[in-house]
Amino acid sequence: METLIVIILKFMIWALLVLATIALMGLAVMLLWNKLVPDIFGLATLNFSQAVGLFVLARLLFGGFLRKRS
Repeated sequence: METLIVIILKFMIWALLVLATIALMGLAVMLLWNKLVPDIFGLATLNFSQAVGLFVLARLLFGGFLRKRS
């Protein structure tokens, strides 16, 4: 049986990986948006927090965060 410390450590590692993934995807969204959208559509640029929010919104609307395993 796993000890409580091992369980907490696994959870902390998992949470850190999730946050790092969201941050990296937010950075990718920001860079792509700021490179393409202002020139093509004439819209404003995004900062990092707006890009993370856009990424989360897109995942919720189109992709979801949890994958169903078959």
